[in-house]
Amino acid sequence: MERQRTSTIEAYQEPLTSTIEYAEEDFGVEDAADSDEFADKDFEDLVKQFRVDEKMSYYPFPSKIFALLYILIHGPHPIGNTALMFIWFILKECGIKVPSLSTVRAFKVPGVDMPQRHSSTDGNPYYSLSLTSIIHNCLQNPEISSCLARFPVRTEGDYTEIYHGKCWNENPRFATPMVSLPHGEGIFVRDWVYFHHNDIGMTKGVVLSFFKQGSSNELHVEIEPVIDKDAFIHITSYPEDVYFPEDCGIILNKLTIHLTQVSHLAQPSSSLIKWDGSKFERLSSQDIDKYLTPHPLKEKASGRPVIMVPLILFCDDTSGNRSKKWHKFDCWYLLLAGLPRHENSKVSNIHFVCCSDKVTPLEMSQQIVSELNVLETTGIEVYDASACTTALVIAPLILIICDNPRASELLGHLGSTALKYCRICMADKNDSPTIVCEQRNLMQAQMQTLQIELEVKMYGNVCRYFQSFCGRDFKAWSQMAMFILPPYLTEGEKLVLLYYTKVFEMTYCSYFTPSRAAEWNSICNMFVQAVKIHMPEMLQKQKVHLFLHIVPCMLQFGPTSAFCAERCESFNASVRAQNVYGNHKSPSRDIAINFAHLQYMRNITHGTNGDGNSTLFKLPQIQHYINGTSIRELYDREIYRPGTLRFVCRNSQAMQLQNIVVSLHGSEPCHLSTLTPSYELSLDMYNLSDEVIEYRGTVSWAKQIVCCGEYVELDSICQDVKFGVMLVACKPKYRGTAFCLIQAFQPLTTSRGEAVLNDCDCALFELSNKVIAIAATNIRRAVSFVHQCSATCHFEEGPTPVQIEREPMSQTKLHFIHDFSNKMYCYNRYCILPTSLSRV
Repeated sequence: MERQRTSTIEAYQEPLTSTIEYAEEDFGVEDAADSDEFADKDFEDLVKQFRVDEKMSYYPFPSKIFALLYILIHGPHPIGNTALMFIWFILKECGIKVPSLSTVRAFKVPGVDMPQRHSSTDGNPYYSLSLTSIIHNCLQNPEISSCLARFPVRTEGDYTEIYHGKCWNENPRFATPMVSLPHGEGIFVRDWVYFHHNDIGMTKGVVLSFFKQGSSNELHVEIEPVIDKDAFIHITSYPEDVYFPEDCGIILNKLTIHLTQVSHLAQPSSSLIKWDGSKFERLSSQDIDKYLTPHPLKEKASGRPVIMVPLILFCDDTSGNRSKKWHKFDCWYLLLAGLPRHENSKVSNIHFVCCSDKVTPLEMSQQIVSELNVLETTGIEVYDASACTTALVIAPLILIICDNPRASELLGHLGSTALKYCRICMADKNDSPTIVCEQRNLMQAQMQTLQIELEVKMYGNVCRYFQSFCGRDFKAWSQMAMFILPPYLTEGEKLVLLYYTKVFEMTYCSYFTPSRAAEWNSICNMFVQAVKIHMPEMLQKQKVHLFLHIVPCMLQFGPTSAFCAERCESFNASVRAQNVYGNHKSPSRDIAINFAHLQYMRNITHGTNGDGNSTLFKLPQIQHYINGTSIRELYDREIYRPGTLRFVCRNSQAMQLQNIVVSLHGSEPCHLSTLTPSYELSLDMYNLSDEVIEYRGTVSWAKQIVCCGEYVELDSICQDVKFGVMLVACKPKYRGTAFCLIQAFQPLTTSRGEAVLNDCDCALFELSNKVIAIAATNIRRAVSFVHQCSATCHFEEGPTPVQIEREPMSQTKLHFIHDFSNKMYCYNRYCILPTSLSRV
């Protein structure tokens, strides 16, 4: 038995030890490294030695075990020294030869841009990472560079990204001034080019801007045609007394053409005059200079491509301790505005700049501002991984994100305490006493029932601590307030709550429709007016007034999810973790160094640094650990694909479909065969006698797992039914596709065919007696429905198991009981779903 156990251990050790290519003694520096006397030159020689070895594939690391341990120490999840020493002890006890802990810690990786030291006016030092190095790393990273938007996008539909907004589209500071023609010739804004147009043929023109149109990936050019006198006579009539100088160019109204219609560069006309469609306009000398003077970046580019990379800065304060109460740190982070929202929301794309517990954010911003001036005016030379060439990058600042107190601090504003408390307009503050909620026990009982339906997670007793809400509490409250609070409010307060929930729906949506800007502006104004009339005490809140400015901001920068502070605030946890495991002697320096190493490791996992021939850094486990990439994205396995059934029922064997037990919403579980007398059962291609295997869930098109009993939205292929309750998921034993049984919702409509709405402006549905079978691939996502309570829904007192001093006990609590004989439901338009909200 002992021999068998030993051979088993050796069998597990052999794959690990076979990959070790050096012994600990090969360094010859065990004692020196432990005593911090190991020279940097020794490390450099060691790196050079392994770099020239063609057999090595872990550059710049000596071996696989060294690279893995380096990732463990410098990864995004810091580990304490005690835990690291124990991990080293385990590895050595298992017979794995590893370098010493101090050797891995002190390893100097070539190419890591270390933080720079600065001092405040008081002489306090702080350290910051260079914005230039961050942009270098991002553009050299093929994963980031390929996703980066290079041009503004003009769309007549919904704004979904920040580059859809007016700020990027209309402000020339953020527009890329240069593109390359298919034959390789580069053209800039203000360049004179020949282009072909169906109405005026081949002619000259002055380039005004470049942009993309809608979802198309084709580049468009905004251009002003310039034609001569002869061409002008053919397209319009003009006053005979107008004198045209020789080689006079007539500027027509601007056109939009495809980039493919541009031929080549042209020579500018010697004199210009503008035709606005009805009369001629003489140009001033300044206007003529704009047409004849090349773009200032054309000379700086020197033949290189020019890329515009607008930046977003985020500033916030966070606690350096886990308790989140003491040791405040002020932090600056950087984001690339050109990344799509789903990419910018990843923690790996939020870049640390600097932090300090002694220097104010305004003092730290001085170094940032000096770098921004260089990035916007001079630019930097960067290797662009997506174009595989060196480019001139101009990086202007498009936005600073922060909370209200920090925004007031950066602008030198008194904030909520000021008489003029708005940073945008001259609104006056109105002081009034605060309001207190009553009947908290009833609300708490109803919330516990409702959050199960809405799948909204409530943190703690939010009714008890209602005066100290945080952002997530407000978000949870807003999704269910219209279904809980109305019985406890006056008619005026109900009106305020209705307008508030509509504004909440707008601010948390993933798209913004510009054509509805006037409508949403009106809703925001009505909300503030309702507060002024019915709840004037709330006007002292600065946030209430700021609702008046939210629609103009969305027109400028797209939906609020593109520039909200919520995701950036989650990055504070990473800074806090780096400080907790530091030595607290120079936290600003230690945190900056750790993030410099982390940025380097994120680059090598994408093949940016090194030889790129190692598959070690491409492993899904390392990608998930370093970049936070979902395992589902890395493993393109069948279990993560839409329509795949999940959670097979325990001890499930193939059985006839008629024996499957389904739990109808609000009714007792029963077999399918018993449904036929009172329910309309539509199985289409399936028979009750077919043998199937029962599952409890499936993967929707939104790549979320939908389980039995949840409300779902169906694909448009199901024309008769759009929403329903998933009863069961089944897979035929022998042939046929996986399918789900859905209890359908029937919408209530008026005689005109319009949807019937309740007091919350939510569409009403009736849970019908129709059960249909649809392919599992036709389930789009889970949605939120709320039972339309009637007088028969009531509160009851009942026992609830609790743990008091580790002893299981029972307490009497209120429970809210639904009467499901009432089959009326409403679609909760205020619930925040994983994907964009449906338009019901």
